[in-house]
Amino acid sequence: ASIAGRVPQLNVATLKFDSEAEAQLWASLRDDVEYVEKDDLIFAAAPSNQSENTPYGITMVKAEAIPDFVEGSGIKTCILDTGYAVGHEDLPNPNNGDSVTGGSGFCSDNPCNWNVDPDGHGTHVAGTITATGDNGLGVIGVVKTNKMPLLIGRVLNGNGSGSWQDLANALFYCSDNGANIVNMSLGAPGGTSPPSIIQDAVETILANNDRILFVAAAGNAGNTMYNWPASMPEMMSVAAVQSDKSHASYSQVNDQVDISAPGSYVSSTIPNNLYAYYSGTSMATPHVSGVAAKVWSHKPSMTAQEVRDLLESTAEDLGTGGRDDTYGHGLVNALAAYENILGAKPSASPTAEQCDDSTATFMWKNVKRSCSWIAKKKSALCDEYEIKIMCPGTCQACEYKEHDTIIPFHITKDGVEWTCKKVHNLGPSKRAKRCERAKVYKTCRATCAEYL
Repeated sequence: ASIAGRVPQLNVATLKFDSEAEAQLWASLRDDVEYVEKDDLIFAAAPSNQSENTPYGITMVKAEAIPDFVEGSGIKTCILDTGYAVGHEDLPNPNNGDSVTGGSGFCSDNPCNWNVDPDGHGTHVAGTITATGDNGLGVIGVVKTNKMPLLIGRVLNGNGSGSWQDLANALFYCSDNGANIVNMSLGAPGGTSPPSIIQDAVETILANNDRILFVAAAGNAGNTMYNWPASMPEMMSVAAVQSDKSHASYSQVNDQVDISAPGSYVSSTIPNNLYAYYSGTSMATPHVSGVAAKVWSHKPSMTAQEVRDLLESTAEDLGTGGRDDTYGHGLVNALAAYENILGAKPSASPTAEQCDDSTATFMWKNVKRSCSWIAKKKSALCDEYEIKIMCPGTCQACEYKEHDTIIPFHITKDGVEWTCKKVHNLGPSKRAKRCERAKVYKTCRATCAEYL
């Protein structure tokens, strides 16, 4: 086997083998290998010159209804995509003193420079986030003043594809350089759990950083499959709607969809001072990233989880009442989120006597919620907001895994919460190593039974 690449922060190497069987055999003969998995391809999630106009999506998410990005707030956005067309007439330009920089060498192209975009996809995404406003050219972005610091990680090649190793390295680049929002208009479907290399990268980053928000495209297969990395619980998975706010038929529908944004026929920038209409959850995702950055800049003391909760709780409800698998919590709403941070407070919680899991409703961040909504958010919300008192049956169920019914499932590794389900979904070798730890034995007794 030969080494094709590395993710040094995870002590992971990408090796070349002639077959999967050869790779598994090699791993079985070594005691120092925790897991082996295929480094699959990931893809950009997307299926004329003009005077300045406001794309419908900017209006729909109410981006223009709030003050623009606060310069000096320290909020920074990292775009992981096909590159960035430096010099485009309608985008922030480092040659003009705008704060745009990037990391090169993440993709398979040689050279793989961040400041060019042979595909166009990344430049289109960037335009939705931060195309320049009031210059008489092209379009405007959610953030339109060129004041927001941008990081660009070119993780996809000229054909719009990359690898999980490329993405893992780029995630560390964003984190190491102070990004608060990471936009990933990319991904790949498959299986019930994400690639271990991405799971490990995300957990390693979040163990030491509570001010980084991951926003990713839900996927364009038009089915219920999970799309990685968006379907990871640590990600905001963004679905797409059309100009009438109806569900876009290509957008994934599953229990990991968090929020929706405009994704069909979105007008934005492409290289060579041109503009084009693209469709896909790739186009929806930067609307959410832009709103997150713009709102966060007005209250930069918030953590990433607080920003995520804010966007979800203030989203415009679409479809069935409350969160659903099609729209998530609804359409991202910059105005409602901004008004919330101006001083709106969560209403007082009901007492235990007032709450019945089957009928109880209560106000949280000016939105009426129910125990069924809490169940979607799982144990973290039960703990943080003392909903064990309000929805005792719901939160008791949250504490247990189906096949570990009598053992609480919370375990912590390096400051990151794990569950028995997460341990169960690991490959046999990695699961065995987790289960060897005494705490995991005790908390996930059924999961680890074969190793007891």
